[in-house]
Amino acid sequence: MPYAVDLVRLVTSAILAQSENRLAIDASGAATAVLNGYTEFLEAGGKPFILEESHPHLREMALRAERDPVHFWSKLAALHSATPPKRIQRLLRKSLPDPVENIAFLHRIAGEGSLGRQRYVATGSSNGGFVAREAKAWLPSAWGWAKGRPKQHAYSVSLLKHAIRQPDPYYSVQDGWVVRRLGPHCGRIELTEFPRRRDEHLIVKDMGRETANLHLGTPGQRANVLRDLSKRKPDWLVNAAQSMASATKRDWESFQSSELAMLGAHHPHAA
Repeated sequence: MPYAVDLVRLVTSAILAQSENRLAIDASGAATAVLNGYTEFLEAGGKPFILEESHPHLREMALRAERDPVHFWSKLAALHSATPPKRIQRLLRKSLPDPVENIAFLHRIAGEGSLGRQRYVATGSSNGGFVAREAKAWLPSAWGWAKGRPKQHAYSVSLLKHAIRQPDPYYSVQDGWVVRRLGPHCGRIELTEFPRRRDEHLIVKDMGRETANLHLGTPGQRANVLRDLSKRKPDWLVNAAQSMASATKRDWESFQSSELAMLGAHHPHAA
């Protein structure tokens, strides 16, 4: 897809988070921060985010109380048990370290963008410590579906292999499933985990920087992207994101109306 789509989606997410009182930064401020971070890292050729050395504000969020190991493993252990298909059990067992004992399979619901997709977790103990792996059903890109050219190939592994970042050796896409490690300090930082006192402009700017790190995984396009950015009007990103946010809200309201209509049709007292 065009590189600009990722930037528009990122600022749209900030707009929607602001409308739900999860972020205070406004649409214009978010667009400016994203573009500044994106352009900065694109011009510099990218730089991996290493929290321990260079990003104390992100490190603080990554190590907050919600990620305390005791809290994390207790929360994971409270999930409902599950019986994944045999092939998923094999994938999860293969991804666990050796030796591993007391393997249990669980069902997990996480995030908002992947609701409805199957997720299975395998937990166990290895050399005195807890371990966990998750298998999540992979879906082809909605971009291909929208363009009428759905692809059944996952580009994420190739993308992460060439992007400017420290690769995760426990991440893979196999047989239509995304398999990854779960742990107290190896997950994404959620909006709900942001501290009350935070520099939202810097956080959003870092998101723009990391987007550049990923886009640099496409060799030879840096100069073309920078050239295209230089030709765009100053307010192109905020205008596009506001349009996408409005369209997203309309789709959500339409979906809610459809759900309510279906519930009404099946209600025993419906006319």
